[in-house]
Amino acid sequence: MDSRLKYCENHGKMAEDGFAFVFSHLIKRKSTENENKYKHFDFILKDGHTVDVKSHKKIRPDGYVCLEVINVTGGIGWCHPLSLVDLIAFETKDDWIVVLKQDLIRLLPDEINGTIPRMDRMPIDRKIGVFTGRKSSKYLDENKDVFCYVHIDEIKKYKIEL
Repeated sequence: MDSRLKYCENHGKMAEDGFAFVFSHLIKRKSTENENKYKHFDFILKDGHTVDVKSHKKIRPDGYVCLEVINVTGGIGWCHPLSLVDLIAFETKDDWIVVLKQDLIRLLPDEINGTIPRMDRMPIDRKIGVFTGRKSSKYLDENKDVFCYVHIDEIKKYKIEL
């Protein structure tokens, strides 16, 4: 378990370092540990926008991306309308796809059903275009996350230039 968390942290850190290198001229500062953990952003740009960086490992080999609305503790996820993130920067193998969080929200289903289907290792076709969640978590005994899978091609339609 610890090695998996360390692996994910390392990829996230490498993605953040890559973003900082490419967009250094636009960055005001890196987030504090508290901002990163609780407010879900990695950088504040000089224009005041906040950015959450997603590693290329967040894009599945089949092109699907998990948009987190509620996190594992039941708090606001990075793709929630109330999160403090303005921009999401998806690292790809050779580029960055930067989108407004508000545009990603347009790709989510219109409403959350009263009962969220929860299953570990749920087949991808049951997670596309609907809200779902995992049963267990690498962090907690009870998982409360709610998310939806969207294909990266749909996200690319909202790509902006920084």
